Amino acid sequence: MSSEDVRQDPANRALVLKAAAQDPLALVHAAPELKRDHEIVATAVRCHGDAILFSELRSDKDIVLAAVSAHGDSLRYADKSMTADRDVVLAAVKQDGLALRYASDEVKDDQAVVTAAVQQSGRGLRAAPPPR
Repeated sequence: MSSEDVRQDPANRALVLKAAAQDPLALVHAAPELKRDHEIVATAVRCHGDAILFSELRSDKDIVLAAVSAHGDSLRYADKSMTADRDVVLAAVKQDGLALRYASDEVKDDQAVVTAAVQQSGRGLRAAPPPR
């Protein structure tokens, strides 16, 4: 299964679900209603977090958590409200410390979040706010 298979039948839920498990880009060609299908999108983002870019569930906390847990940098594609959610950002920086750069300023001021980012990667310090 691949995104090419989905291109042939973009509204076939079973096909899109199977393809999303193997090729997160399958969402690119999926019918709009399937880009809102929680199971399909969750399957795709677990495979590769950046698949969230092609979904219509970028403000769904469960979906965003799955995406950033797989690929912390996927936080950049999440809805802006998710970049202000401490739990989401914490999950992202635990996977990729540099994901801190996509967090809201308020969350960047959270010492536990910054510490988690730096523990995951010293480069996370680049995105941390300057000391006061």
